[in-house]
Amino acid sequence: MPTSAPFQKSCRTNYPIWLDGQEPSQNEGVVTRSVCAVNGVNECHWTSEIKVRNCGNNKMIYYLKSAPYSQARYCVDDSMNAICNSAKTLDESWRGSNKPGNLGHTDYGLVQGWYKFSQHAKRLANFPVPSNYCGSQYPLWMKGQHVDKGQCGERTLYSVYSDVNYTWRTGPIYECQCMNGDYIYYHVSTTPHSPSYKSTYCVEQDPCEEHDRFTGPTRSPWYNTVVNQGDNAKAPKWVKIDTGLGTMPTYHPELGSCGSTYPGWFDGEHPTEVGQMTEGQYCFVTSATATCSSPKDARVLKCQGGFNVYHVLPTANAAYGYCADDDVCDVASEEWGREESNRLRHTSITGYYSATRSADNTLAKQWYRITSGLQRLPTECVGYMSCGVLYPGWMNGAHPEPEDRIVERTVCFVQGAQDSCCASSQSIKVVSCERDEVKFYLYRLYPTATNKAYCIDQAGEDVCNIDNSNLGHITDVRHGTGHYNDGGFPNDYQNYKIPNWVQVNVHEQYFVHYPPVQYFCGGVYAGWVEDPQPGPDVGVTMSRACYRTSATSEECGNPMPLKMKNCGGRMRYLYAPATVANRKMCVEEDICSNYETFEDESWRLAFTRTQGTSYATD
Repeated sequence: MPTSAPFQKSCRTNYPIWLDGQEPSQNEGVVTRSVCAVNGVNECHWTSEIKVRNCGNNKMIYYLKSAPYSQARYCVDDSMNAICNSAKTLDESWRGSNKPGNLGHTDYGLVQGWYKFSQHAKRLANFPVPSNYCGSQYPLWMKGQHVDKGQCGERTLYSVYSDVNYTWRTGPIYECQCMNGDYIYYHVSTTPHSPSYKSTYCVEQDPCEEHDRFTGPTRSPWYNTVVNQGDNAKAPKWVKIDTGLGTMPTYHPELGSCGSTYPGWFDGEHPTEVGQMTEGQYCFVTSATATCSSPKDARVLKCQGGFNVYHVLPTANAAYGYCADDDVCDVASEEWGREESNRLRHTSITGYYSATRSADNTLAKQWYRITSGLQRLPTECVGYMSCGVLYPGWMNGAHPEPEDRIVERTVCFVQGAQDSCCASSQSIKVVSCERDEVKFYLYRLYPTATNKAYCIDQAGEDVCNIDNSNLGHITDVRHGTGHYNDGGFPNDYQNYKIPNWVQVNVHEQYFVHYPPVQYFCGGVYAGWVEDPQPGPDVGVTMSRACYRTSATSEECGNPMPLKMKNCGGRMRYLYAPATVANRKMCVEEDICSNYETFEDESWRLAFTRTQGTSYATD
């Protein structure tokens, strides 16, 4: 008995029975096994138990009882070689998938049984063909991958009614691949065969040799004029892309690109080996969020010579069209060079935010190449109010390699001093290019909301290279940890209205990194840097400026963003003060060497009686 499910309606019965389990060895004696009856796609609809004994010498005996269903029948296993040798041959050349013309043929009258083909690729076409092809009005094709050598499988057969209705009538087809490479098929004279509808089996012709072509620049994802490609009026066919990169994009293009209102792209994996066919779907972009509308079955075959051919289907209407990928590295792009220095991550002209810094809400939607700073977008959180704008944007994700082609990435916008590195986001596209041994990135950027803008990454050492004349300098000794509150000392937000990089030139020449004593450093609510001081080999470090809220609490009050860089032992800070009164940052002060002395005031001695009647006060 067969130990795998036979085809439905095989063994000359509606419900064939098979052995659900391994055959016993000779030493096991009599064993109990389950049998299953096939009902349609259910391989084990009804079950019962039988006895099995292996008598050796390739002899298996069974103790059978009534079938688990009245119309079921026990099957006997068969040799694939016997089936392959007995299959009848269909040798008509007009069955080819690229053969146009309705010659009035039909396969309705074929006797039920196994058949094979001797023409063309010698196997059924497993892709839709146009109507009035393969010698008949309604040609038949098989859906699904072909089986491997030595294997059999059930597939679905479809008849083509018209060029836009290629899944009209359906029925099963059974395919096996013989050990000599031949494909055989079990013909059943049921639907989609009918005496009223003339249908014939369609045999695959090599699409690598016979195909149409997509040519011209209008199918490029970077071509934004609608020209109507007419892909809705074309029958199912194989095409080679003879323009651009020779492939269909595997990313969703923008609405209105590729010369179509609704551009189409391939959602799937391209084949990697010659002769390999992969399946996926063609998606069409119909809005900014609907990137896979009206999907259609897609097939891609890799041909000798390294090129791909695509099996494309008629689109929904004239507004839908297929794209051909193009090398965006050769597409004109705008450069962000020195004139965009206000975008630099660390040393933008205005430091942090400035009302004079324009957001990118009016930015043109196009490709940009960065030629200043590190010539790329930063890929880590840049900190609130960096890059000269209130809500700076950084790219969340790694940069691609040239072989990755165009990838989707997300730009995050920082919108707060605490834990808000990605409060809002914007999708962009990125590609890695290489020309004349120079590697660079291109970014497809889009307009942002108000107060948001894209950053340019920058090396931390650039901070150390800022000329002293362009630095702010903290020179008031009242910032020291030994100086008590001074009502005449201006608030930090009054002294540093336009934040920029500053250097401390008093006392120990660095801000403290611990909560100082309230009422000191010249103010009421003394400030400190939340994180430890970095070493000289560390890049620019992000932290926060904190302020005391009371004499007992050491929580980080009124936090504000702060960056710091150790430049060979001298600290530089990008400091944005809190716009609140009585807040001053503290500078470390060596109190042991900075004090006043009580001299010649013996009357202060605790155990010495003061002479005279005049008492001193402080």
